[in-house]
Amino acid sequence: MKYHTQNVANGLGTMLGLGIWFLVSVGPLQTQARQLKVSEAELANDASTIVIGKVEASTSHWSSDGSVILTDHRIILSEKLKGGGTDTAIVAQTLGGEVGDVGLHVSDQAAMSVGDEVILFLTSDASGRYSVVAGEQGARHVINGMIKETGESLSAARSRIAEVVKSATERSADR
Repeated sequence: MKYHTQNVANGLGTMLGLGIWFLVSVGPLQTQARQLKVSEAELANDASTIVIGKVEASTSHWSSDGSVILTDHRIILSEKLKGGGTDTAIVAQTLGGEVGDVGLHVSDQAAMSVGDEVILFLTSDASGRYSVVAGEQGARHVINGMIKETGESLSAARSRIAEVVKSATERSADR
């Protein structure tokens, strides 16, 4: 039995050595998420609220169960293209961020920084917390009056989104 135990120990040592060699040779494993393209009509339909605003503050924190990092972005609203209420500011939450020396980057999540002007397609949960519809596809960045992701003017995007929302509302009313 002693011989068998030595072989098992030697086998475990060999497996551990191979595992360490693999990690050193290959490096950390990374995965990529691929998200299907969502049309603007689908974004507008899925969103309970569509806003134009400026990111005033971003604060990252651990989720309540401590499993992931979330970032709350305070958005000062300049316009609401869909949704009710008279809010002048909202908080939109995204997955990822940095807390202390720990960071989480999620490739298909909406990325926003303080000072960014954005168009956001949002949905809210039962507690009223907003999240961006379809990750990065539900966030458009406005730079010098132009939409970074599409190259069109803010006024053209605003008009087109308003028309898409109006069409979706009319279709819903017809049902």
